[in-house]
Amino acid sequence: MLPQQPVLAEQCHDKGLRRRLLRPYPCRSSVACSDSSPQRGEPEKHLLFGDVEFELHHSSISNGFHGVAYMKWWLLLVATCYAHSMASTFKTVHNGHEQYCMKWKQDGKWRYVYAYTRADLNNKHLKRVAEIGVDGIIKPARRVNKPRVNKNNPSLKMVFNEYLEQANLGEKTYTQRVHEWNNGFKTIEKLPVKTVSRETIERIILDKTLPQSTAFHYSSLINAVLNYALKRDYIKVKPALLKPHYENKTEIKNNINIEQYVNDFRGILRYVEKNEKYQHMYPIIKLMTLGLRIGEILAITREQISDANMTLTINKTLVNNNTLKAGTKGRADTYKTRTIPLPLDYYTLLINHIQTLDNTVLTPVWRDGTIINNEHVIFIKNKHVMTYSYFNWIWHRIQRDYFNEIWNTKLTDDNYLKPHTTRHITASLMAYDGIPLSMAQTILGHMSAQMTQHYTHITATMKRETIERFTRDTAVQTMNNIVDETMKIDNENKK
Repeated sequence: MLPQQPVLAEQCHDKGLRRRLLRPYPCRSSVACSDSSPQRGEPEKHLLFGDVEFELHHSSISNGFHGVAYMKWWLLLVATCYAHSMASTFKTVHNGHEQYCMKWKQDGKWRYVYAYTRADLNNKHLKRVAEIGVDGIIKPARRVNKPRVNKNNPSLKMVFNEYLEQANLGEKTYTQRVHEWNNGFKTIEKLPVKTVSRETIERIILDKTLPQSTAFHYSSLINAVLNYALKRDYIKVKPALLKPHYENKTEIKNNINIEQYVNDFRGILRYVEKNEKYQHMYPIIKLMTLGLRIGEILAITREQISDANMTLTINKTLVNNNTLKAGTKGRADTYKTRTIPLPLDYYTLLINHIQTLDNTVLTPVWRDGTIINNEHVIFIKNKHVMTYSYFNWIWHRIQRDYFNEIWNTKLTDDNYLKPHTTRHITASLMAYDGIPLSMAQTILGHMSAQMTQHYTHITATMKRETIERFTRDTAVQTMNNIVDETMKIDNENKK
């Protein structure tokens, strides 16, 4: 038997929504009334959930709700309150836009709605729940709760949640940070951030049972959170934490094999230039010698090439959903750019490549979720901007054929040259040629000089040739001659 009053609305988890639903007079926000609104103390005849309006017939309204009308209202109320509190909300990229997403399970299927603001997201969610029905709403696995930070004495978890909100992380990085926190710092997250000691944290990040990479990521995460706490004056002094021992296997491999990588890349460049099957990839591989990232190369448009100055402006990159994003690698709100002077043979190669295109493709460039302009991409596959997947596939085939035809060997993990390794090669060659570190940093587009140093690997051949260059230096020879002549004169005078 149905109750005579809508008491089940008291169980709604969203306090604001519950208060508006139970209000016996016209409401504002997500529950609104029609022009013929009842007087104070009377039940409403019209309810508006999102953009969907429901009318309760006059014959079914007396001292309470009765019959079919009340059944519909009761089911809708329970479904709306339950679904609204059970949904998981997070930021993501949808159709090239950074938007809020709400996820919940209903009728055995995962449902999603997207919007630019949380208010629009809630309205879309309520409307979608009402359209689908009320059966089978299941609570999904929620992301990290984000309670308000107690400014006076926040816990470590509260600071972490606020750091996540303010850091403007991508979806993949956000998920990784949450996973690391839940696995590493769950036991101490309730401690006030002011009382968390160095020993408590180091007991976690210096745990010898952890893999090196895991301990390194834990250390990076807790340092970022503590830096944020220091910036917001939640703590006065940041604990000086010891760093866990970490061996970067990729860096070690690059240090050992950099000389072989340099020779292989030179051979691959020549092989592609002479091989008709892969000549369409030659401009791309040629640009890799400038230290450009693959996403920056694939995003090059005709508008980035200056005919007057023979320069290339790097101001956009290709993202994983095969769209162009303004700015280069870095945080989403930085939009860094850089300009690289093109040698004559590079400029001529790009212009000749552009002239071979039948129809250049106009591709939209996104920034802050909106299209800022449309530009002509120059590296096209199937009348579309060339994708990461195609590049990785053709790059693997090029190396496979190169080692098979030139060296009669198979391509293995040891001799496979990753596309990003070419940036290490460029940095190493620039260091060998004596280019200042600040200049190399500008060309490579690094955020700091330390990163450029990380990319620099000195080979044994480079050391030997540098020493030989020093001994052959004209100034050195001149000084040697001066000393020799002076000593010769002194010896003759002594005799």
